[in-house]
Amino acid sequence: MSYNSFIFNFSSTWVPPFHVCNLDLGLCQLGHPFPAWLENQKELMYLDICNASILGSIPNWFWDLGANLSLFNVPHNQLGGQLPNPLPIAPFADIDFRSNLFGGGLPLLAVEVKLLDLSNNNFFGPIPQNIGESMPNLIFLSLSDNQLVGDIPSSIGEMLSLQVIDLSGNKLSENIKKFMLNKQELDEHLTKEMVAPTERQPLRDHVAYQKWNEKDRSTSYTLLSILQNDLIGQFDELPTCKAL
Repeated sequence: MSYNSFIFNFSSTWVPPFHVCNLDLGLCQLGHPFPAWLENQKELMYLDICNASILGSIPNWFWDLGANLSLFNVPHNQLGGQLPNPLPIAPFADIDFRSNLFGGGLPLLAVEVKLLDLSNNNFFGPIPQNIGESMPNLIFLSLSDNQLVGDIPSSIGEMLSLQVIDLSGNKLSENIKKFMLNKQELDEHLTKEMVAPTERQPLRDHVAYQKWNEKDRSTSYTLLSILQNDLIGQFDELPTCKAL
């Protein structure tokens, strides 16, 4: 039913007479509070409620369901508040919380995930120093357009599966610590014009990201974006990263 702009006007006490595994309601209008009728969906594994006009916070009961989700897609809503830390999500899930109003410190995850997008929110404070140790098999990480401060943790160099990382649009500062992205080389050299230094485009709209995504998230692509921060110093080692 996604991308049809259906309007759901259920009572807050409505209990669905069914259980689903996959629920794709992107662009449907679900109403302002987080849908209470999801509470009885104990078999839910795939949830896409992007751009669904949802306001407020994610209720505590939802995280009991979150432990089974392999995809949790809620971008472009007005969800806010502080997320649990660690975030209870199923192993190797794709988590997309971008373009909401979440705040507080960055949450780590209780299990390993493949994709984590927390961009364009209100997270503040430093990036956890043990982020690489907590999520060593992460493939995609975007923390752009938040209010993160401090340095880039050297443990990011331990994320050996990482293919795309976007830390742009924060307040990261201090010297850039030595870290290495152990990846295969990019298939192509990307020209400087692809990222204008004074007019940054979102990484998901960038030609390099699109190339990576079109190639089924090939391990031959490694993309790094750290524009619009307050970084000083130099990279000691970035031997395989050719798209900046």
